[in-house]
Amino acid sequence: MNNIPGLKLIQAALLACVLAATPVTAAEQTLLIDRIIAVVGDDVVMLSELKVEATKLEMRLRQKGVSPMPGKGAIQKQAFDALVLNKLQLAEAARLGIEADEETLSKAISAIAQNNQLTVPELRDALAAEGMDFEAFRRTMQDEIVVRRLRNREVTNRIQVTKSEVDSYLERSGGADGRTAV
Repeated sequence: MNNIPGLKLIQAALLACVLAATPVTAAEQTLLIDRIIAVVGDDVVMLSELKVEATKLEMRLRQKGVSPMPGKGAIQKQAFDALVLNKLQLAEAARLGIEADEETLSKAISAIAQNNQLTVPELRDALAAEGMDFEAFRRTMQDEIVVRRLRNREVTNRIQVTKSEVDSYLERSGGADGRTAV
């Protein structure tokens, strides 16, 4: 995520202007490299992001043995919704100053490797064998940590325990007079 608000949107707009100003032949006009399919706050959702997310979602559904498989349109809609939600959550986390430090990220990646009986270099190799870039994996993990911290913060902020609820609990559990409930 860029530190400068709107930078990705500005970069995409500049690229569009440059491409629009460049003369092209009719054959070249049919080549679509990528395009913006949605603007989410100061960020954008690119067609390539949607394709990748839809492919991942379809693979997860197949691995779970979902039958019948949803149609391509339904998978794309779910992938699009997930991308938009993720970008909104990351933007809110950035606004609140929520980050994932390097130590937490390294520990999370090490835990994933250990859960799969691998070392981190072996995990890197396994990801490469599946066609996934390790740096993309790290960014995904970092985003997941940030979103998890945002959700935890939101849940914590909504929990309200009144004094009467505490007193009632202590009375029921026998904690008010120093005894503990069994």
